[in-house]
Amino acid sequence: MVFNLHLTGLPPPDRPEIGCQPASTVFRCGYRIPPLMKHAVPFALLAATLAFTGCNTYVGVDNPDQASSTYSNVTGSLVTRYKASPEAVFNAVKRAVDSQSDTMKRMGESDKRVNNELQEVTVFARAIGDLEIKIEVAKVEDPVTKENFTQVTVKYGFFGNCEQSQQIVSRITQNLRR
Repeated sequence: MVFNLHLTGLPPPDRPEIGCQPASTVFRCGYRIPPLMKHAVPFALLAATLAFTGCNTYVGVDNPDQASSTYSNVTGSLVTRYKASPEAVFNAVKRAVDSQSDTMKRMGESDKRVNNELQEVTVFARAIGDLEIKIEVAKVEDPVTKENFTQVTVKYGFFGNCEQSQQIVSRITQNLRR
């Protein structure tokens, strides 16, 4: 049972409050939800879905082995392939980063070797503004053609920077041609 409190001398309202509906002798009152709030959850789910799925963009790079590479807007990384050995690509990455000593500095690398053969390596560098640059070099095999190649992934900064990543790939390619 719900009791309504009315000021003395004022007649009771002739209709229930907005959102209240009679259910037998009890009024059940609820708040009216603004129209924008009704759609807040679906919009939040849509935004989260778009943020996590994102899209890959094909970009042109200076790479004779693969002229178009993919840039992921979600991870902020540029991925390209070379037909050279991982050791040769790794040396080209080191020369590319060291040649830009005025804008970035190589901080170190971590590698994984199997039977003294380089399988994958990650090169860490820092750019002006303390931006982290991470260049991953990995030996991979194409599942269809069974051809081995070296995959290079460049991530410039926390959110990624496509143009700067393309410039790094260009310098890696220049150093591979030597």
